[in-house]
Amino acid sequence: MLKDKNFGDEVNLKKYQGEDNVSLRNMNIGLWLSEKRQILTRSLIVFLILISVCLFVFSAYQFFIYFKNGSDQSTLIENNLVSPRNIIKELKIESPQYYKSGDKYDFIVKVTNENEKFSAKFQACFNLSGNNFSCTDSFILPSETKYIFDIGNDVQTDIKTLSFEIKNTAWQRFDVHSIPNWNNFYLSRLNFTFSDILFYNINDTDSSNRGSNILEFNTLNNSSYSYYDLPLNIALYEGSQLVSVNIYHLQNFLSGEKRNIKINWPGDYRNVRVEIIPNINILDDSVYLKYQGVKAS
Repeated sequence: MLKDKNFGDEVNLKKYQGEDNVSLRNMNIGLWLSEKRQILTRSLIVFLILISVCLFVFSAYQFFIYFKNGSDQSTLIENNLVSPRNIIKELKIESPQYYKSGDKYDFIVKVTNENEKFSAKFQACFNLSGNNFSCTDSFILPSETKYIFDIGNDVQTDIKTLSFEIKNTAWQRFDVHSIPNWNNFYLSRLNFTFSDILFYNINDTDSSNRGSNILEFNTLNNSSYSYYDLPLNIALYEGSQLVSVNIYHLQNFLSGEKRNIKINWPGDYRNVRVEIIPNINILDDSVYLKYQGVKAS
């Protein structure tokens, strides 16, 4: 509070208003900003630089993770990733079954992968009496339901104790840029025709071969791809009941090639239906034959 010399009245500077209705408080703020302008400008520049550096580092890290997990087909993704795009559903496993084939046993189990963009590699272990009886390397493709076979087992213990478990699962997310449409990718590589399927009992012509059968069929590779080794899972059904399984390997199966297959199949079966399913990891580049010409059918 000041006293005016001319009028002797006290003047309250806090209530001072200029011609533009600018208060003394606003003028003080403006003066302070003017005095600190250089420091404030430098501080803002430093702050923006720090923000830019942080964003650049974060973006670079995200690109690294993206290309590492997306483009590199050999990169295996662990189950503990928390990103929504990497949430993985566990494989569904049904109860294992067994079938007697001569004096040996065939094991079979159905496994389902509900993940649309993830395949898995793992050890498939059939157990007897709670102990590992046999473990083999296996795989399952995205959105696939498949049978896992283990045939020709010599069992010396109680077969009714058979159980199944999956070990050492390694998940792999396929590159959605290289494979924008999984169904098209899948169908283009597994484009095989199985025709003229015949399953007949040799008993009809030779009574000494009771319990012996022949499975015969033609297979045509309609795809543009050739394979070093194409395993075929073959299942026999009586009605809707699975009664026997087998595995057959097509070696060096070329694009456009047609083959006639004959397989001896022991057992006494009537009115069977045959299902033939290719069992190959089409995401593994090593399964494809390189630089092979097309063989005329």
